[in-house]
Amino acid sequence: MASASLQVAKEIGAHVIITSGSDVKLERAKDLGADHGINHRQSDFVREINSLTENRGVDVVLDCVGGEVWQKSLAALAREAA
Repeated sequence: MASASLQVAKEIGAHVIITSGSDVKLERAKDLGADHGINHRQSDFVREINSLTENRGVDVVLDCVGGEVWQKSLAALAREAA
């Protein structure tokens, strides 16, 4: 589901930031067109997303697994509509 969602997002012109705990999956996502890949086990991905978006955050979060990363993903959301 994540790979298909990535491809649909790129098809409609989205800037896509992927997080994963696997460098192999991040490389695969980049091969599919992801603009950025962040290993959430090795870095504070909310901080990195804020840096990439000039502290704006992201418009959409898609989490195919859930768990503790979900709460951090929510923290990466933009606070106001553009």
